Amino acid sequence: MPDQNVPVPPLQTLLSAYEKQLGNEELATGGRLLVGLVGAGIPEEPILAAGATPVQVFPQPGEETPVADQHLNADESPVLRSLLDKLAGTYRDRLSLAVIGAPFANLSVMIEELRRDARLPGAVPCAYFEMMAVQTEENRLYSRDRTADLTRRLGLLAGEPVSREALASAIEATNRRRRVMSKFIAARRESASLTGTEAYQALGAHLFLRPETHADLLNDVLDQSEPRADLQARPRILIVPSSPLTHAHAHRVLEEAGALVVAEDDPFGARAAPGLIPVTDDPLTAISDFYFENRTGERVYPANSRLGWFQEEAGKPDIDGVVFYVQEPKFGWDIPAMREFLDAAGKPSLLALADARTASGREKLKALSEPFIAGLSAGRAR
Repeated sequence: MPDQNVPVPPLQTLLSAYEKQLGNEELATGGRLLVGLVGAGIPEEPILAAGATPVQVFPQPGEETPVADQHLNADESPVLRSLLDKLAGTYRDRLSLAVIGAPFANLSVMIEELRRDARLPGAVPCAYFEMMAVQTEENRLYSRDRTADLTRRLGLLAGEPVSREALASAIEATNRRRRVMSKFIAARRESASLTGTEAYQALGAHLFLRPETHADLLNDVLDQSEPRADLQARPRILIVPSSPLTHAHAHRVLEEAGALVVAEDDPFGARAAPGLIPVTDDPLTAISDFYFENRTGERVYPANSRLGWFQEEAGKPDIDGVVFYVQEPKFGWDIPAMREFLDAAGKPSLLALADARTASGREKLKALSEPFIAGLSAGRAR
């Protein structure tokens, strides 16, 4: 039996938080309300300002879905089936509200229709949130309205309106975490002190922890990290997923094949800290504009807002190759332009159509990636 008095190393605490997600004991203490986030790009500061803790709700295709089995056709999307089961089953007693964002509008509609028919009376209450993908001034104003509406809904949940002071305090907490995350993202790439799987999960733990807790733990990891000799000679990989990652399976497969993942074009990974929210007299507008201007992922217009980051990162000398990991083929429309850039730069790339969330998908990704990574290793050795 482990000694309860022995402190858990900060990295292990972060990895455990990512693996356990809502099963993490840190979230079960403090008496705070939990608000689930379904999708990327949902502002967390209004949730924190309302006295609640935002936690991400990830789909897990392939798991059993007893609730969905009762209400959905067998051919319905495994992602939607999993999310429905979590919001109407697994997490129904844990979450006080679920904020559903793009691209899951149909999930929100599905739950409300079933609730109106009294078929899902115990499902978590839902609020749909969206920011328009096309960055125009008209859409900026629309996004401000949507952020204000969400904040009002959170005030009802808290029992009192969300104050400017509380919003400013939340900005201070998340900005501090973003500073630490930015340092960690840079150090991860420079020193190779962690595997890409560990680094991605340590970053992603912010989705299941209070911002102050995550910042403190990540700082401790930075203070204790030393370059690892066994990682230095590995070919360095940038992952470009077709849609936001909700797992570290693809990282793990690529690294078991001999690579080191040093970055990912992902809002939960290397793009999780795009900057800081400005401190102004109007914190709600500052929050909305920050999220509007820093959208990431596969649904961003103009495309240069994604392509610019990719070209800068992929073009750096330390990147040996790029893996386009396409777990959902309906996305990935900008991959051809990215591959053209790589071809012109003489950088190898692999297009992997595989869903690593399933056992068969992991085997397929392994078969595709092993010869690619072996080629990169041979080139690096030369």
